[in-house]
Amino acid sequence: MAFFMDFMREDYNQAFDIPDGEWEVKVSAAAEAKVNKNGKNYLSIQLLVNTKTQVLPYELQIWEGEYFNKAMSKFCDAFGLADADVPVLLKYKGLRGKASFTHKTETYTAPSGMPKTVNRCKCNLIVPDDRTKPLAQAPQPAEVAGDIWG
Repeated sequence: MAFFMDFMREDYNQAFDIPDGEWEVKVSAAAEAKVNKNGKNYLSIQLLVNTKTQVLPYELQIWEGEYFNKAMSKFCDAFGLADADVPVLLKYKGLRGKASFTHKTETYTAPSGMPKTVNRCKCNLIVPDDRTKPLAQAPQPAEVAGDIWG
């Protein structure tokens, strides 16, 4: 009942609170095609990031346009998906890989015309040396009992 008695103020301007570095990631939900308020299409992929002490959610976005094919190719290689799996990518969850995360403070002009400073987190998927060529079929990950993924 008094859960809020332990409240301690935290900085909420940091979009994703994880130490910089390389971490294990797992696709936690089926990918979803979305459209932003300006009408631009993107693929939203929900990841879980394993920091060894906690598991944190992260939304990976792959945007339409000039770099879409390059970003999708890297995603497929990082998670071991064959090109033939891309049309059915929306159903995959449980795939595991690695990513490096870095934070960078950026200042931009908000729609109100005022400058705004944010701490952005950049996710860089890591392609293992043994996955430079996609697998023939999407892997079926085995769950390990008692691991931090739950």
